[in-house]
Amino acid sequence: MENTLKNNKTIAIFMGGKFDKDTSFKISENFIWLPYHNLCRYDTIDYGKGKILKYHKSWDWLMPVYRKIKDILNSYSKDDKHTRTNFDLLEVDINMAICEVNLYKTYNSIVKFIEYYNKN
Repeated sequence: MENTLKNNKTIAIFMGGKFDKDTSFKISENFIWLPYHNLCRYDTIDYGKGKILKYHKSWDWLMPVYRKIKDILNSYSKDDKHTRTNFDLLEVDINMAICEVNLYKTYNSIVKFIEYYNKN
């Protein structure tokens, strides 16, 4: 569960999520504001605690992330072979998981891409 919370938070930040210090309005502790989903808790994956991040269990939440990744990949020049090769390999993982209609694999492949992207 802890890994899922960390991964969901990583995805939320990648998708433009904002915490209280980044906004002009007050957000309660453990909440994040997302452009697509508004205000959500990021510290739980349990029901009954308000709107929560659902990247790990919803195609509706995960597909906008995939579209953002595709936009990033399209922006990289073919001349930047090293970066492009690594991104292409990660993209293949994501595409294969989507083709298998496997949410768990897609989610993990997307997290792997974001972690690599953030480091580089």
